[in-house]
Amino acid sequence: IPRSMIQMEVVHQRLHLDIFLPQKRITGTCVVKVRPLLDGDCLKLNAGDILIDSVRVNNTECQFEHLNKSQGDPFKWRDESAVDFSELIINHPCVKDTEYTVEVEYKLSTNSPACHFTDCNRQVTVGPAGFDQARHWMPCIDDPQVRSKWDLELSVYSLSSSGEGEQTSQGDSTTTQNLFAIGSGALIQQSQVGVKKTFHYKLDVLVPAMKIGFVAGLFEMQKIGGVPNAHLFMPVGMAMPVQVLDFLQKAFGYLNWLLNTRYPWAGFYLVFARQAPRLSLALPNLIILSTFLLFDTALIDQTWETRQIICGSLIEQYYFCKQLPEGKDRWIIPALVRYLSMHQLRVFHGNNDYKLQVYMDRERVLSMDDEQRVLLNNVLPCDLERTVDNQGYEYVAKRGRL
Repeated sequence: IPRSMIQMEVVHQRLHLDIFLPQKRITGTCVVKVRPLLDGDCLKLNAGDILIDSVRVNNTECQFEHLNKSQGDPFKWRDESAVDFSELIINHPCVKDTEYTVEVEYKLSTNSPACHFTDCNRQVTVGPAGFDQARHWMPCIDDPQVRSKWDLELSVYSLSSSGEGEQTSQGDSTTTQNLFAIGSGALIQQSQVGVKKTFHYKLDVLVPAMKIGFVAGLFEMQKIGGVPNAHLFMPVGMAMPVQVLDFLQKAFGYLNWLLNTRYPWAGFYLVFARQAPRLSLALPNLIILSTFLLFDTALIDQTWETRQIICGSLIEQYYFCKQLPEGKDRWIIPALVRYLSMHQLRVFHGNNDYKLQVYMDRERVLSMDDEQRVLLNNVLPCDLERTVDNQGYEYVAKRGRL
């Protein structure tokens, strides 16, 4: 979107969410400090599959209109004809370069593509599924050019509590102890009152809304040695992946040496989530990986695939969480991630294993060309209707031979 089409800047955004896992319900308040770039008769925020209860501007309740509809395919960010009209129109006049505080009380819809509960109601993963998808779980200016500072207050209630946060039976102390909400940002405060545990995360770096997300549920925590303020979270009942912990220490050290820099965030959280919507999701301070990536030591090929995804997620945190390429330059995200992850694995696994993987990738692409089937494409967002083979590669249809 050209800079001239962005109607306001976001100074700061604060989210307070109450998470009820058994009821599959999330309610919350979003406070956005905005500064309009033009005079107008209303304020506008992007808002998709959320249920809005009330809106206040500078502590004054205002009337609003919530439009949740799209024209074309909003997931096709390369399609110029695709327009997403999901927005919140607030009936409040605005003056150029004047700061306004917009407070929105809302609930997350169960149909939201950004909210994924597990079948056992013990975990929820919330985050953007692709470009322009943050609007489906919070009111915001959902554009990669609009960045702001963030505060996330995540209150998760015990599994033995009712939908109003009251305990319905004798609570299990072990369950409450293993209850976590891990979000984007550095953890600055943690508290517990009864069956409610609150985690406060803060981001003092300007970050776009599409790089904000969190995971909540029952986890076991393990500190990652050799890395300051780094922790790994595993679902309760699953063994800690010792090999992953050992590899992470080496990956951090190698990346810092190769890029001649240090890890750009105040803390690091690696979460393995059940039934995660994606194999990996890289956010500031936080990497969410699917438990499908955990493997038996006998599966030699899976070691390479899993470590490549972990390396790629780390590299995204180094490069693409603060500033995202725009328009046609977005191809550089998967290109740079794949190049550096392959370079890193070449050092850890050896030259022969590296050449074998390159050979297998090349043969796979050539076979697709001969069969006139589909074309490999790792640039498009994950929620597109596309073909995925048994190795997790994404494809789109092609018209002719390469």
